[in-house]
Amino acid sequence: LAAGSILMSKRMKVLQLVNSLHRSDGTFLPGYAVVSIKSKFLTGVTSNSDSVECKLSFDQLMDSYGDELSCPPVELDSVAQKELKVGKRIDKEGLILSVPNGGEPIISLRSSLIDTIRNEASSSDDFSIVCPSPSSNLFMGAYVRGYVARKDERFGSFVRFLNGLTGLIPKLKKGLDESLYETILCKVTALDITSSPPKILLKKVSESDISKKKRKIESRNKGSVSQRQIQVGDLIGDVKVTDINFARAKVQLIDKAFFGANIRARIHVTMAEPIAAKPKLSKQEKKAKDEHKIGKSHPFYSWKAGDVIKG
Repeated sequence: LAAGSILMSKRMKVLQLVNSLHRSDGTFLPGYAVVSIKSKFLTGVTSNSDSVECKLSFDQLMDSYGDELSCPPVELDSVAQKELKVGKRIDKEGLILSVPNGGEPIISLRSSLIDTIRNEASSSDDFSIVCPSPSSNLFMGAYVRGYVARKDERFGSFVRFLNGLTGLIPKLKKGLDESLYETILCKVTALDITSSPPKILLKKVSESDISKKKRKIESRNKGSVSQRQIQVGDLIGDVKVTDINFARAKVQLIDKAFFGANIRARIHVTMAEPIAAKPKLSKQEKKAKDEHKIGKSHPFYSWKAGDVIKG
């Protein structure tokens, strides 16, 4: 039972509808449905019961609520009453959106998120669209799909992904133009993975924007060695570092075999605990490790943008 798991239709039975709460201080909490899923339909579940109860928030019933919602969105309750019936099974696919520690799993019925996660496994190029979680290897320029969870007049729109991972479309980048609870496609424009959770800045894009960029790059590389011709296990020779951080380095292939092509790649790294006895670290090295800085023990140590790494 993990965030990102897809549930087949008619596997969720509505047990109860709980109305939204609008507090006197202005705080609005969307209502939710308590739904039951039989344990036999779930993997990795250890329960004495034959079913697992989950929450389906009323802001997760569809990809877009259009112009139906006011501020605060008190109309969510009436929308839920049209879509859900106590005692009935939900005739839609579902998605486990998050699994809070000690709480019930949160379910979403957003079909765009479900399709995105289903397509992730069959696509792995720079133009793949993902719905990330805190454990994902995000990078600058990644395309991500989530939903507008909150709008703040001071900052912009906060976009939520799996297991609570959240990014921001800044106010200065027209973040406040987005509709609350709208499913949205974005590009990662800035990323700080040294903080926990990571800080993510986003820009709204469309699928046509991605297609145009992809066609432009394919046209530019036409007649030269293309990315599709590079196979796993190929020796790529020298590369030039164009950008670097703790988790990955962006490089450009400059070996003569790729002359005339503009092919870029990423080198990802995961720092694991040593199998043997842990080496003693100096105070400076320990601080660098804790702050996710590139220290002497890091594979990228001494690399910097502009360096040529010999293959």
